[in-house]
Amino acid sequence: MYLVSGKLSYDTLQANMPTALPTSSLLNKKVQHINQPVLEGAFRFSELKEYLQVRGLPNVVWISEDGTRIISRIEYDPKTNLCVGFVHRLNRNGLPCSDGL
Repeated sequence: MYLVSGKLSYDTLQANMPTALPTSSLLNKKVQHINQPVLEGAFRFSELKEYLQVRGLPNVVWISEDGTRIISRIEYDPKTNLCVGFVHRLNRNGLPCSDGL
């Protein structure tokens, strides 16, 4: 939610639901040690499975694409040296290929 909506929107939601959402500063502290960049169209199922197992949660999640943000132009991401905003082709399992077009 923080990555999609941005800091201001997330902080507004967190202020209205303080027991439901962690603060943005806590989120930043938690993700600082992660060296993997967030790549468009890339799923990290192994990390998700590990997260669920460590916390004793069921191995069932609901994933949905948020199509409300339409990118009107192609953008360049200097961290990954990739152009972002293209519609990714799907693999045989119906998941987007994260290796570009």
